[in-house]
Parts: sequence; structure tokens; C-alpha cells
Amino acid sequence: MVLDAGHGGKDGGTVRSNVMEKEINLSVVLFLKDILQAYGCEVILTKSTDENLELSERVEIANHTNADLFVSLHCNYYEDAASVFGLECYYYTDNTESRKYAESIIGSTKENESISVRAAKAESYYVLSETAMPAVLIEMGFLSNHAECQRLADSDYWRRRLQR
Repeated sequence: MVLDAGHGGKDGGTVRSNVMEKEINLSVVLFLKDILQAYGCEVILTKSTDENLELSERVEIANHTNADLFVSLHCNYYEDAASVFGLECYYYTDNTESRKYAESIIGSTKENESISVRAAKAESYYVLSETAMPAVLIEMGFLSNHAECQRLADSDYWRRRLQR
């Protein structure tokens, strides 16, 4: 599996007050890597430090592996309504295998009642369309929603959820 922490370096992604998307993404990826490896999964990271990689570099790293799945982690932001919240999972429009992974992630996350879930959605994001293996992009929550922003910034919160 290839894990990709969205944004990094000079590209902070979404920023709300002192909460930076790139920091959450990288922290979650590094923690998730350890969990997956403890279960015997081979995990390849597109990066392990706060650096900026172009989308083409992320895809190139993934495509030079023999990975079964590419997962890119992000935090969402919706300017028009701070009340919007929940995890979303995107898959490439024409990839049925990626869709199955996205729906599986949404389904298993729904079982964890402490995490709000929105939907699996088709999208044409570059990292989804250009990877040689099935790929999903997970928006872990909305930084534009005050309560969700606070939870995502709290490493104890998401660590407990990932360990379930």
C-alpha cells in the first residue's frame, strides 16, 4: 500500500487559525503506517517529512511500486457552510475497483459511531486518475467546521479512532 500525506512544505493546504492541514495529514499517515505494518502490511510513503511534492511526483512514486492500493489523506474545507462535516472518500470515476475500496472505507467508518461519514464520491483528481493501481483520496473531515477542526487537530482523538 502507498500512503500519501496531502500537501506539505510551502503548500500548507487548508489552514484554519493555527491548524494546518499538511500537519494533520502527515501525522495521520505516519501513525497509520505503524498500525498497518504491525498487521504485516508493506507500506510505502510518498514522503515521511514535511516537504512539497508535485502531484506527478506522488503518482510516479506510487507507480514504481508493486502496491495494491494508493491512499491519499487530506482535510476538507467548505467556505459556504461551516456546518458541513464528515469524512468523504473519493475514487476515480471510471475505476470500479477504486470505487469498491472507497465504499468499503465509508462502510467500515460508518460502523465507528464516533466518526461522521458523508459518502464515497467519483472524482477525476490527478492522483486518482494517473495511478496504476486502485486509488482513493480520503478527506478526513472539514476544517471549516469548528468542532471537527478541533477533533482533527487533537492527535489523541484520531489515534483512538485509528486503533479500533
